[in-house]
Amino acid sequence: AAVLAYNGIGNGSGNGSGKGDRNGDDGGKYDKWAGGPAPVFLDGGVRRGTDVVKALALGATAVLVGKPFYFGLAVAGERGVERMFEIFRKELEATMCLIGAANLEQIRSDPHLLCVREREGTFIRSRL
Repeated sequence: AAVLAYNGIGNGSGNGSGKGDRNGDDGGKYDKWAGGPAPVFLDGGVRRGTDVVKALALGATAVLVGKPFYFGLAVAGERGVERMFEIFRKELEATMCLIGAANLEQIRSDPHLLCVREREGTFIRSRL
């Protein structure tokens, strides 16, 4: 069993952005239905590589991306889809460089990547 998080990355509408992060706010909410730790697949609101990094940092197992590739297909056919893959890859790589992550596992394992919390009188700020 898996959990599908629809519109989990806010695209200006505020739908779910910043809610239920993997740092305990909603952690485990769906595990009882899944019979153990539930994989989370994010679908909706993903428009760029930075959205993929945010979803992974929030604990998503996978990120489903469709609309940008449909746009590429509509504009330039097969070449448009190929170009969208290039753009997504470059955005993902650039974001990973900016936050100091060498691979996707480092994004998933950094508990302070998206959080802004006070700890011992200092603020831990988001790198995204």
